[in-house]
Amino acid sequence: FFKYFLHLEGIHLFRQMVFTGVITVLVSLFITSIFYGKAFFKNWRDALTREAKYKAESERFQYQMLKNQVNPHFLFNSLNTLTSLVEQSPKEAVQFIKKLSDVYRYVLEQRNNEMVTIQEELELVNAYIFMQQHRYGQNFSVNIRVKHASWEIPPMSLQMLVENAIKHNTISEEKPLTIDIEEQDGYLVVSNTLSPRRSVEAENGIGLSNIKTRYEFLTSKPMSYGTMEGKFVVRIPLIEPQP
Repeated sequence: FFKYFLHLEGIHLFRQMVFTGVITVLVSLFITSIFYGKAFFKNWRDALTREAKYKAESERFQYQMLKNQVNPHFLFNSLNTLTSLVEQSPKEAVQFIKKLSDVYRYVLEQRNNEMVTIQEELELVNAYIFMQQHRYGQNFSVNIRVKHASWEIPPMSLQMLVENAIKHNTISEEKPLTIDIEEQDGYLVVSNTLSPRRSVEAENGIGLSNIKTRYEFLTSKPMSYGTMEGKFVVRIPLIEPQP
């Protein structure tokens, strides 16, 4: 165009081409910057929205979990068991009180944490299991097989899965409840035998859907649950700790 239509030659042609090239690059950078800037601010705004939603969900979960642990039903069963232990075995009563204290201390200490190690969560679960076994005896058992105890999960999530299994199933000598907790391919798999109760307490919005929502903010790995081969199975992703 410059050479054949504007008849530019030599140094004039070279200068015109350089000038046009510089202008083209600047215009391209300006337009590209607009699109990249728009995308950046959109992603930034979406990230802030997700973070605010996660914090709100986390706070609701922490509050509900604390309230759930001190609800009259939980306290009634714990104190009822404790009363019988005080009469029959004072030493076991002391252990029961210690485990009950461990449960409440864990709830208070971890309420502001987004993640805890499996080892930390298992300490809570073992204290909770100890208390429940005093209530149900040999009719309730839990098998735990974990390889990576330093990997992480949201606090109270494993304890809640054990609690849900107890709450939704009949536990008796004829229908014992067995819960298996094991690690499989980057997931923590919690399964339990099924003996559904005819009536259970009304859901309070905590359960599986809440845990699933929390995981959506933490990892792209999906959480899943459902009935499989006569058992109720929940698979929650394990998150490898950052170095």
